[in-house]
Amino acid sequence: MPRQKAGRHKGEELFNGFHALSLSTVEFYHCLTKARRQFHDKELADPKWNVMTILEHAGPQTVPQIARSRKLSRQSIQNTVNLLHQEGYAEFIENPAHKKSSLVRLTDRGEALADEMNRREKELVSKIRIDIKPEEMLKAAQVMQSLKSFFESSQWKLLLEESTHVSSKGRKHD
Repeated sequence: MPRQKAGRHKGEELFNGFHALSLSTVEFYHCLTKARRQFHDKELADPKWNVMTILEHAGPQTVPQIARSRKLSRQSIQNTVNLLHQEGYAEFIENPAHKKSSLVRLTDRGEALADEMNRREKELVSKIRIDIKPEEMLKAAQVMQSLKSFFESSQWKLLLEESTHVSSKGRKHD
């Protein structure tokens, strides 16, 4: 019997840690979005900044690839890409892997804007005085990336199916 209690206790600890991380992540996301907007909105509104960041880090992408990476609709991303194109920050190039779905990439003007925004951000971040080491931030990023990978895995899908199957067995059908 003590084994079961210890297992339950460990499960509670895992749940509590996961729950705290989940809440903190959501709060941090909203705080970071607001801070980014306060700092960069003059140059680029959030949707455009998000797409440019993807293109800057991942290179040329199709609109559907960008949409999948951000879990947004293809049409929403297409509208943003069209605006970036009209403003001269992005361009459409031939996609050797697909005749109809062009690749989107940053133009020289888009890369220059991204570089300038990164430079200003780096300057501002260097002035932040908090008691967190860069290694700790990298570790936190790794933890979040591991959780993201898990929730996109087949193991998670299997757990969901098992959970749904178990909970539907326990339901009373009228």
